[in-house]
Amino acid sequence: KPTVALMDMNMVFGDIPMFLDISPRHHWGDITKNIERLDEFFLSNILSKNATGLHVLPSPRYLDNHPMPTPPIMETLLNLMKRKYDFIVIDLGQSINETALKIIQLSTVVDIITIQTLPCLSNAARLIKSLLQYGYTDQSHLHMVLNRYIKKGLVNLETAEEGLGQEISWIIPNDYPTTMSAINSGTPLFETAPKSRIVKCFDEYAETLLPDKKEKKGWFF
Repeated sequence: KPTVALMDMNMVFGDIPMFLDISPRHHWGDITKNIERLDEFFLSNILSKNATGLHVLPSPRYLDNHPMPTPPIMETLLNLMKRKYDFIVIDLGQSINETALKIIQLSTVVDIITIQTLPCLSNAARLIKSLLQYGYTDQSHLHMVLNRYIKKGLVNLETAEEGLGQEISWIIPNDYPTTMSAINSGTPLFETAPKSRIVKCFDEYAETLLPDKKEKKGWFF
């Protein structure tokens, strides 16, 4: 069974523990203030594990003056995690700083998630242009994901792709009741509504992220 780590890089108040119904004792701030101690044993004690076997490195829950992760710290951490896990998934949130850009540079897959509104599509288009123009990623690593898609929305799929200047790689349907039920119960969608259209969509999407079966390891963000 592949080993998977999920890291929340929202600077404070990340929601991943709530979504997974776990109460982690540690967060990545414990690594940034003890970076000289970082090894596989230390890392194993920091990450939490949920019922599905997913290993989680959450963000801090409070403003506790922990050192912010720097690009060199993230490179050291991710290189260690790469040796330990088959897949690493990182939620960068909406903050684009030097550390976030370093993570993007190290990424095998860069998914930019947007929704079907003109302001969000405009911001996504500017982000794409910046990342490509300054070499933080290249087109082969970049994927656009349209979340909460409504077929009869005011901005249709063709208009969205035209505005982005990119083909949309994947569409996540809008299923607010099912999604909110999963979030509020701290239960994965595949347990909350295993036969729903949105779960089928995520299953198919996950398959597209898997590396070639000949490859032993892969990581993506």
